[in-house]
Amino acid sequence: MFVGHYGLALAVAGGRRSPPLGLTFVAVQAMDFGFFGLSLAGIERWRPDADLPGLNPFELSFMPYTHSLTGAALIGLTFGVLCALAAPRAQRPVWFGLLAALVLSHWGLDFLVHRPDLPLLIGDGARYGLGFWNDPRIAIPLEMAVLFGGAALYARRTRPAGAGPGRYALPAMILVLLGLQAFNWFGPAITDPLLFPLAGLGAYVVATALAIWTGRSRRPAEA
Repeated sequence: MFVGHYGLALAVAGGRRSPPLGLTFVAVQAMDFGFFGLSLAGIERWRPDADLPGLNPFELSFMPYTHSLTGAALIGLTFGVLCALAAPRAQRPVWFGLLAALVLSHWGLDFLVHRPDLPLLIGDGARYGLGFWNDPRIAIPLEMAVLFGGAALYARRTRPAGAGPGRYALPAMILVLLGLQAFNWFGPAITDPLLFPLAGLGAYVVATALAIWTGRSRRPAEA
């Protein structure tokens, strides 16, 4: 899953005590930031496989540190603690709970779409995944439902903070996310061992930058 993760980031942001939208965007992709970074270092591994059915023709062959359930929990706890330390004192418990849960939510959504490549423990043992990627008739509506559901909640919870260009930030961000997802699904597969992780990291940076702009351009509706 790709932009569907951002649906959960949108769903929990926008309240007066919620973490900033840019931070929730980083949280839901923290595991993939780690995976692409470790794959550049040759620690976690993937390879293209054109024979795989459906979407995302890549075999994610070794990623126990970022995509095991244990690894995801450790990343979530670490991320939650670090962000809570930087939060206003009264909001620290909320930030910790929400951001740690968002990191871990990545594993749960990946479990739905990934082919069996997600271990439970940090190791190379049994792997799990329902494999919805194999059937685009399931994977595509699921991804869109999570993204648009979260965007609808965020739009209801917030309103534009002014009359400038920022009032268009939310729809602009959604359009860019849809474009990135369309390229991911239907564009040419990136098989270069350097370009693939760099493209992934670049997409996450673009999405996060747009989330920061959107978060700064809107305010809680009840404020």
